Amino acid sequence: MALLAHRLELGRIHRIRRGLFATIPPGVPADDFSVDLYLLAGKITDDAILGNQSSLEAHGRAYSIFRRFTYLTKRNLGRSFQFQGVTYQGVSHPKALRHAGQEELYVEELDRAGLDIRVTNLERSFVDVRLIGRISLGAGMGSGGRLKASNSSTWIWSLTP
Repeated sequence: MALLAHRLELGRIHRIRRGLFATIPPGVPADDFSVDLYLLAGKITDDAILGNQSSLEAHGRAYSIFRRFTYLTKRNLGRSFQFQGVTYQGVSHPKALRHAGQEELYVEELDRAGLDIRVTNLERSFVDVRLIGRISLGAGMGSGGRLKASNSSTWIWSLTP
């Protein structure tokens, strides 16, 4: 923990929220540092799946861009949080899929900065947003830490399981 505190003090690690951190690439001033929003949303929990409007945006098919990312998870949803002006909100999988044990149905991987993030496919995103009551989550078509994600310049990792 002393090393983590030291790196935070030096400005080489940025705290995203309690237990979740990102390294700042060498040569990048801390004030200019920006985390890839989709990568962060896709790695918040070990089972995170971008869904609803966030999935449509990741596929490049959203009519408008929100400053909110929703991710599907089986974990305790907790509270939403903000980072760099964006709100991140965990939501549960649709009830029918939970009861059938099919939370992974119509989920695919997208490459993001050389790393895979899981997103619902376009068809499931459309159904989730439009047909089963998740309209509020979408706008329309158009140290003891565990590594969450890394590419050549940024690492996102967590101290919590």
